[in-house]
Amino acid sequence: TEYILSANHSFEMYQGLTAGAIASLLVKGSDELKQKYVPTMITGRWTGTMNLTEPHCGTDLGLLKTRAEEIIRYLESALPDFRDDIRISVTGCVNSCAQYQICDVGLVGVKGMEEGHEIDLFQVHLGGHLGKDASFGRKLSKRVRVEEAAGYIECVVRAYREERRTGERFYQFIARLELEDLVVFGAGERRHL
Repeated sequence: TEYILSANHSFEMYQGLTAGAIASLLVKGSDELKQKYVPTMITGRWTGTMNLTEPHCGTDLGLLKTRAEEIIRYLESALPDFRDDIRISVTGCVNSCAQYQICDVGLVGVKGMEEGHEIDLFQVHLGGHLGKDASFGRKLSKRVRVEEAAGYIECVVRAYREERRTGERFYQFIARLELEDLVVFGAGERRHL
């Protein structure tokens, strides 16, 4: 397991997910389902997974795709001349299924409470990247309301465009900022960087 985990965390999860699927089948499955699926899962011929796609649960794939498309359309409209390569991941899976930790901008759908009501939020990670100095994105302490995410990303990208150093990549720009500077972008504010 250690070798698999060090090679690929997402792939390593199949072992745990398969064990969970087997346990669920043994407890709740009919005899027919147990006979059909459990032996092939135990041998490793088949694997188990989880499918959490209930509407509005954070892993609703259709809703996440819609939100991702809305963010891209907004950014293309707000920043029509911006051509830098910035990778954005929008997911509801905290287990790095969409590899949000190694994207320039990673948005993870989560639930939160505001004035006693449940709301949709994004946990924001900025500056993840691969390469010789690879690192996970920096996790912000403040979550962003889903409907404000595109505006937040626009503020960060505008700051990058205006204040980056010559030859500076997005992840390098993010790495040199203080976390508090990254949080204030959500309010459309910016300190001189």
